[in-house]
Amino acid sequence: MEKIAVIMRGVPGSGKSMVTVILKKLYNTKPFSSNIAIHSTDNFFMINGHYAWNRKELFKAHEWNKAEFDKSVKAGVPCVICDNTNLTLKEYSPYVAMAKVEGYTLVAIVFEPRAIETHCSRNVHNIPKEHIEYMIKKLNGNMITAGISIAIIIPNKITVEEIEKLITDKFEPFCK
Repeated sequence: MEKIAVIMRGVPGSGKSMVTVILKKLYNTKPFSSNIAIHSTDNFFMINGHYAWNRKELFKAHEWNKAEFDKSVKAGVPCVICDNTNLTLKEYSPYVAMAKVEGYTLVAIVFEPRAIETHCSRNVHNIPKEHIEYMIKKLNGNMITAGISIAIIIPNKITVEEIEKLITDKFEPFCK
């Protein structure tokens, strides 16, 4: 099984977590459930099953997530996912560097932004509309992902079924 590192890139409410679930199903159909490791800075803020975001802890949370991602690639987990927004090179490049050192094929899944209302209604963190608009502008200026072997762009006008087929078709060869 080829080792791959997946860098999710998208505004909150774009479908990153949904694609992570699809990948988890693909990789966990194998005999062992240790085929996939999913790393999200959001997990740092989960306390007793509730999301308790704290801006003062954000730097610490990102450092924690990078350290956990690094542990997974050093352990050789076949599929390691960074499920963050990763809007800019500065945000995702540490993950790319760690995965490259360990010989991973790097895959970016980039979600084209949808209508602002869609992101506002779908994001589970109640991020204000103004900040979502700022994040969309930030991503729109950085759609190309540097240092990646394979880039998958998820168009903004695509159904859930089409996304599932696209991801399954692209990733099944890696699962063998």
